[in-house]
Amino acid sequence: MSMEAPTRLEVAVATPVLGVPIPDSENPVIAAPAGGVRFEIASSPECRADVGDVDDALAGFADNLLKGINAGYCASVRRIGSSSYRGLPLYAAATVALVYWIAEAHGEHLSPHEILELASVADPFSYDRSWHPVLSSVRLASAEGRVAVYRNEEEMALYGGERIEAEQAGSPVRVEARVSRERIGMDTYNALVHLAGVAVLEAAVRLGEGRSLASVAEDLKPVQDGVANIVWGLGDPGGGCLWTPDMPGYFTRLCIGGGGGG
Repeated sequence: MSMEAPTRLEVAVATPVLGVPIPDSENPVIAAPAGGVRFEIASSPECRADVGDVDDALAGFADNLLKGINAGYCASVRRIGSSSYRGLPLYAAATVALVYWIAEAHGEHLSPHEILELASVADPFSYDRSWHPVLSSVRLASAEGRVAVYRNEEEMALYGGERIEAEQAGSPVRVEARVSRERIGMDTYNALVHLAGVAVLEAAVRLGEGRSLASVAEDLKPVQDGVANIVWGLGDPGGGCLWTPDMPGYFTRLCIGGGGGG
């Protein structure tokens, strides 16, 4: 593969649907493909990105990735055409495309799990243990084009190729945790972590029984929004939407079926 000419890649853009990150824990997250996005990637003396609202984070990812393999160059990433998605779905898709691009440039053909592993190492947000399952579930769904459930490297699963019809409503909301083990007590905190995790596992069971992700998300929306409120202080998302994690430290309203407005 030539490093001279720009390469165009199309990957699935995926979004978190169920699962709430809780500080100092690794809770499972379900993500699903929601469409496609195209990127143009080329070698560059400097790390540059022109994809949307995640350009700085993506340039940082490219810098870590290329320095990690002593490439001696970096990459420029440009989104081709429009995308209705921003934030984490766009960032995750672009990082999957970048890892695929650099692997192909060196004659390597990586599996989706290998792409996930390399992306996790290069991620500038790798310090945040609670957000790791969020980032990885979305990357896995993007790389596979399938619904993905991810908690850690040993606990992940894939389901059918269902694409969820959903849109992000409004702007991302910056959040700060309002609970801790010290504040509410170890047992209460652990029960909260358990509740969030069990809800996702119940959703996975229902997906395995052939239920649609949209219907499962509707059933478990009270738990999703309740935990988001307890941990992060997020009120009713309204419009039949639900709160889902975005880039680390942010949540966004996800409206399944396109409802909810701006």
